[in-house]
Amino acid sequence: MATRSDKNITRTTIEIDTQILEKAKLIFKDKSQKEIVALALSNLVEENDPDRKDLRDLFKEAKNGRKFLADGYEYKNHRGGRELHGTD
Repeated sequence: MATRSDKNITRTTIEIDTQILEKAKLIFKDKSQKEIVALALSNLVEENDPDRKDLRDLFKEAKNGRKFLADGYEYKNHRGGRELHGTD
């Protein structure tokens, strides 16, 4: 288990909506309150990272003639279910 001396930790006191916290505890039964808050903050930062590429932007680039798949990549090979559709 990590101790405070070997992790980059900031100690804080925050007020959290009780209903939201209780719902999170039901979803993440095996997580502590501290872990739930850390996970929520981490997800919030990741979702709003300005450097994160939006999938919709990739399709816009494809419409404008820019490639976003590697040369030779066969996306149909990764779909699966060919035998069900009779395309063998």
